[in-house]
Amino acid sequence: MITKPRFKQSFDVHIVGPKHVFLLNEHEYFVLEGDIYPLLVPLIDGQHTTSEIAAAIGSNASFQKVVYALLVLERKGFVVEGNHASLPPGTTAFWDYLDGAGAQAAERLHTARVAIRSVGDVSADRLTTALAQM
Repeated sequence: MITKPRFKQSFDVHIVGPKHVFLLNEHEYFVLEGDIYPLLVPLIDGQHTTSEIAAAIGSNASFQKVVYALLVLERKGFVVEGNHASLPPGTTAFWDYLDGAGAQAAERLHTARVAIRSVGDVSADRLTTALAQM
């Protein structure tokens, strides 16, 4: 189970009434139905543990109901572990959408080596400089 859940940044999360939450991304949408989900949304930010979320909800829902709802969100792929601070939000959203490990992918891209070959009379200096600045 995820320790500190956060919604994938590829989702726009909207509470719609006391029993509905909409998750929207570029290509699809999902509707979460139940009185527990609007209570959870503000707390699923990657900063709170499951126990802290349950304590914050207090008497509005049992601990078991909170844990079950979080497990459902995890199994459906709506939430991920909250440790994403090292990447910019847009990059995190991109990797979240692709169900990728963003930090690992970013590290691999950062340490990747490339070779640049120019063809004909074209200089590769500008491209080499631009890549070096990334």
